[in-house]
Amino acid sequence: MKTATVKNISGLFFFLFNTITSQLQNFGHHMKKIVLFVPFLLAIYILPAQTNLPVDRTTGHPYQVTRTEEIQGSEFLYANWAPAEVTFIDGQTIPNIPVKFDVYKNSFYYKNNDTVFEFSRPIRQVILYPPGTDTLSKFVIQRDLSRMKWKGAGKYIQVLCTGTNSLVKYYYKSVGESFEYGNGRPSQVFKDENELYMITAEGPVRIKSIKKDAKAAFGDKWKTVEAFLKTNHLSLKSLNDLVQAVQYLNKL
Repeated sequence: MKTATVKNISGLFFFLFNTITSQLQNFGHHMKKIVLFVPFLLAIYILPAQTNLPVDRTTGHPYQVTRTEEIQGSEFLYANWAPAEVTFIDGQTIPNIPVKFDVYKNSFYYKNNDTVFEFSRPIRQVILYPPGTDTLSKFVIQRDLSRMKWKGAGKYIQVLCTGTNSLVKYYYKSVGESFEYGNGRPSQVFKDENELYMITAEGPVRIKSIKKDAKAAFGDKWKTVEAFLKTNHLSLKSLNDLVQAVQYLNKL
């Protein structure tokens, strides 16, 4: 009787063991499918919610500060967020989006709620409306796509006027040293830099001195432009006068 009981118990145990093992194998097979399927769902539903602006306006990835915080000053053109109109290479335009221009890295960032993103799509033009100015003031920035060999090649540059001849300004930040009293080691600081160029049919011409270099840039049209300046009580002492002179040159 004891032997039969032991055999029955052993058989029952063996049956239960095989049954449980089989179920676990089936469960594990389904779990593999679930494990593979869940990330797919996350990629479809969760990631777009984190990387897209409302109404699928653009995509980007979170901005992470990679420069050392030991550099004093700001790498941005404006410290505050500025409203802007962004146009991508494919022609899509996003109006009224808060952006910052990182001059040091020559990159644009936008803010969605409290998260900062870097644009991942190629940008053709950004029209910035500087903080604290009237709505008519704007700062037009375009990516140089001319393939010319110059300092601003392939970079974002400010466009002051366009046409047969264009007037542009290239902004950049250099890192220099600053010595403070009582501090034995110099501190690294951002320095604001910019260069003015007139883009002609022959190529870019650097304008260090508006009054001197601009005359050479106008070439054989200078006498005609000079007459225009005198008639309109303008001179080449300011950037605004130079812009008007180049606009007039483009009409000749």
